[in-house]
Amino acid sequence: MSLEERFEAMMKNYELILTSNEKLKNQNEHFRCQLGEKTKLKQKGLASVSGSDQDIASNKGRNFLESYHRKEPPRRPRREKRQPDLNDHEVNVPKFEGKLNPDEFLKWL
Repeated sequence: MSLEERFEAMMKNYELILTSNEKLKNQNEHFRCQLGEKTKLKQKGLASVSGSDQDIASNKGRNFLESYHRKEPPRRPRREKRQPDLNDHEVNVPKFEGKLNPDEFLKWL
């Protein structure tokens, strides 16, 4: 590949990157507009809340929207773990006296 061909390929890649960057900028602007609209709607919803609810939210020192939307789901009560009763079993293991003899070990086993 000659130097001119490499240069042309790099310029094509550069142009592709520029168009991709422009598309991403447009998407970013679109999402910013959507976020702004959602924020305005939530602020309108906050303004329509009665004064007593706003007082409660402000007294707690938290943002009303955060506390309203971040409620934890109810939890199930924990079950008590059953403890096995280990006193019910008795095991008598005979002492192995076969030393290094494998046949004696197999008989003992």
